Amino acid sequence: RKCKVDRMIEGFVGTEGTELSLAARGALLVIFLLSLKDAEAILFSARDVDRVMELYNLLPEKEKKALDLRFGLTEGRIHTFREIGEILGMGKEGARQLVRRAALSLLSLLERNGGFSF
Repeated sequence: RKCKVDRMIEGFVGTEGTELSLAARGALLVIFLLSLKDAEAILFSARDVDRVMELYNLLPEKEKKALDLRFGLTEGRIHTFREIGEILGMGKEGARQLVRRAALSLLSLLERNGGFSF
């Protein structure tokens, strides 16, 4: 079952001509992190996006790659879980689990470093 955030992300996948700025892709990642916390309101600042992107660089390479592919952080293209699995040599479900694990790791890093600004 897809959550609202996954459906939102999937809306960008395969949409020709959709070019999101790095800030917008970082914001998608922040929204996903907030959805994992069951945050009532999705309120965040540009400072939150910058902090998430800084902490992202502390993740293990495989987790960074999974988040990069899912949220298009370096190339600008958002990939499906199936595509991520193919690239990383695993199935669609394994890719979904890796992205979730990486996001939870990033969320944990964020919380240990002061959390979100709201």
